[in-house]
Amino acid sequence: EDIKLGDETYRARTLYREVLKIDPVNQEAQWRLVSATWDVRNEECIEAANTYFTRFHAMGLLLDQPVGIDIVWRAFFFFDLSDQSFQFAPQIEYNIWEQVYLYVQAQIGGSIDGNNRTGRLFRKSPGTVTGTEPGAGLTLVAFF
Repeated sequence: EDIKLGDETYRARTLYREVLKIDPVNQEAQWRLVSATWDVRNEECIEAANTYFTRFHAMGLLLDQPVGIDIVWRAFFFFDLSDQSFQFAPQIEYNIWEQVYLYVQAQIGGSIDGNNRTGRLFRKSPGTVTGTEPGAGLTLVAFF
């Protein structure tokens, strides 16, 4: 089947499997494995999809409250049911002028079991940026 569809399909599946051996909580690689097996190998696709849907369960909560006409505060909370990692992201939106907004935000997280190196929503990786580290930011957005 791989030869009929081309080497790219086989290489992609092999690559995603290797990535998942190294990083089993890599959601993107697991989803790409599902799409790489689509219409190629039904059993493998079903297995990859079941793994995706059973491994990546998360709950989210958003609270927001206007504080006057030009300020809104928001609090995002995400919790992964499978690895028990969590992320809390408070945000303040300030309307500077008509369609111009300033956002101040933070990203704080951890893991209930105390292992902060393996969580999907919060992961401390020395020397590697995963996008789930704690941080703070300032964003200016203008709509045209």
